[in-house]
Amino acid sequence: LMAQDDITLVNLENVFSDDAAVQSSRYRFRGPVSYASILSAASIEVVNLANNHTEDFGQEGYQSTLNALDSSGILISGSTSNGNPVAIWESEGIRIGFAGVIPLYYKDHPEEVSKCFEKLKEAGCQVIVASLHAGKEYNPTHGSMQDTYGKILRRLGANIIIGHHPHVPQGIH
Repeated sequence: LMAQDDITLVNLENVFSDDAAVQSSRYRFRGPVSYASILSAASIEVVNLANNHTEDFGQEGYQSTLNALDSSGILISGSTSNGNPVAIWESEGIRIGFAGVIPLYYKDHPEEVSKCFEKLKEAGCQVIVASLHAGKEYNPTHGSMQDTYGKILRRLGANIIIGHHPHVPQGIH
């Protein structure tokens, strides 16, 4: 299915590392570095790292994940305390930018997140897609946090906002 589309974006809630030390986290999601190639084999072109598991294995796990994704040809976006990467994808003259946001990071670092959107605009992106990792898990409807951050992301320049975190479909808002 995904091989037939133009581009696939996923929220990557794990670390790719063979030996990074675990940090303090109730749930720890890690796969071997070699597993990053599964994403490109599945025709996934872009991942968001702005979520609550990217830092489960600290800076070492984060850097290992970046290296594994880069080696697999996967574009990376997502603002975390470890970095603020943005991704740009272009096809047939259309340039699409990707930024990722998690409210816990944004509330303490709004300037860094804002710079991500500015970078995408300066790069000439005609469309900016924001990945928003927010919402109450297993709640079937949107909450006030999603609404608040949706407004913030639109103000920053997002044309499309894709939400994830609740683990259930919540529909289009």
